[in-house]
Amino acid sequence: MLPYFKFRDMFFYLICFAGIVTMLGLLYNLRTDNQLKQVNSHPHQELESSKSHQPGPAESLPAPSSPPVLTVENRILVIRYDLKRQPSDSILVALHYCRFEFKAIDYNQARLPRLFNEDTAVGLYSVIVFQDLKTYISMSETFRTRLDEYCRKYGVGIVYFMSSKLSKLTVSASILDFPLSYSTGVPVKLYSIPKSSLASIVRTDVVHEFKDSSDWVIYHPNHPTYETFGYGSSSKENKATMPVGLLDKGGYDGIRRVFFGNNHAVWLHKILFLDALDCLTHGALRIGKEKLIQVDIDDMLLGANGTKMNAQDVQVTSSAAGGWSVLVGCVVMYNAAVFRLLSMHSEFGERTTWLASASTWVWWDTATRQVYYRSRQEMRK
Repeated sequence: MLPYFKFRDMFFYLICFAGIVTMLGLLYNLRTDNQLKQVNSHPHQELESSKSHQPGPAESLPAPSSPPVLTVENRILVIRYDLKRQPSDSILVALHYCRFEFKAIDYNQARLPRLFNEDTAVGLYSVIVFQDLKTYISMSETFRTRLDEYCRKYGVGIVYFMSSKLSKLTVSASILDFPLSYSTGVPVKLYSIPKSSLASIVRTDVVHEFKDSSDWVIYHPNHPTYETFGYGSSSKENKATMPVGLLDKGGYDGIRRVFFGNNHAVWLHKILFLDALDCLTHGALRIGKEKLIQVDIDDMLLGANGTKMNAQDVQVTSSAAGGWSVLVGCVVMYNAAVFRLLSMHSEFGERTTWLASASTWVWWDTATRQVYYRSRQEMRK
């Protein structure tokens, strides 16, 4: 019996030793994990830490003018008050022609789209656009808080258009808890654009005249964070002094916003909207300032006898294009299909003259919407 008891005691001691070693290993791993969490506790580095850490009143918000720290996709979220009533929304048309990626939703009180990728912590939208400011105001507090927290954390800006046709109020009304109010049903005949942080493509120090319209909204800011980029006037005799366009630099709540005093259908707002996207995304969504004018000349070459361009016509066209470039500050382009025909075929009477002018002309490929041939020294696919 003695060997049996010795074996049993030895087995018991081995189990106790293994348990002690296991406990020591667990304690060491726990201590190491705590040290790593302390080192990597920056709120912009891990999604889990940022979920549990919200900026309090005493903490400083990230500078509104600096680019977002977290990664955000160059996509625009357009929130509309009625997706079925306006299927041909001019906002979507503008984004489509600018080739900006976007998603349009009809706002529903019961849901809000996913704003970031939970696996990679990448923000899905770099700008939020509201077709009407009242949609944002009427959102539930839960959804509005969720949207604001996303914009504040990822450095995302918000654009608000306004249409007083949806509300016949003509008195001043406050916008939530913002130091900002507005009045509706105000006629605007003159629109003045001063120099501002938003203006880029639009020409500044210019006054535009509108038809007598009473569906404008004017804003009454009461905080230095607001910068006016558009002034309106209800009379041609008076100077435009009513703010009809505001840029919120984010000094109040850490979110940059743009307020328009009318809808996107106003032709001037179509240009200012592009400047707003450029400003709010720090240039990530930007339209170049190069102006392009396309001249379609293939019918002149392929037309009936007597209507085709001769050498003198080519020289006059080239001279006129140069004048347009200086006067308008644009680039005049011609159909690249014509250049291909001139290069391959010799039956065109003025082929030599055309090819000589091709070295100074810009040929545009309508199929790929890209420059096909700019000069003899420069080729672009």
